[in-house]
Amino acid sequence: MQTKKPQDCVRLLDINIQQTTELSQNESIKDNKQVQSYYEDQIKAYKALRAYYLGKTHGAAKRWREAAVMFDQAGKLAEPLYNNKYVAELTQLVSVTLKNN
Repeated sequence: MQTKKPQDCVRLLDINIQQTTELSQNESIKDNKQVQSYYEDQIKAYKALRAYYLGKTHGAAKRWREAAVMFDQAGKLAEPLYNNKYVAELTQLVSVTLKNN
């Protein structure tokens, strides 16, 4: 992500989570299981990235315990996503961000 501070990434990811959740609740796709699965995977990926950047935010503030908890949560949220197919750029971002850090 092209931001200067981890907390900026957290805010952007909050917006993405909210908007993707709203999209998934659209009446025309509510009963389509394939589309719902697609949006659920996106939301999970955004939540994993959000947890990672929250960990970086806590680490920058020298709140080591909180940072460790958030990094652990990010890993747990991202682990089941590695085999799923969702937006290519999001797949790459999750893989690069969470596997390399």
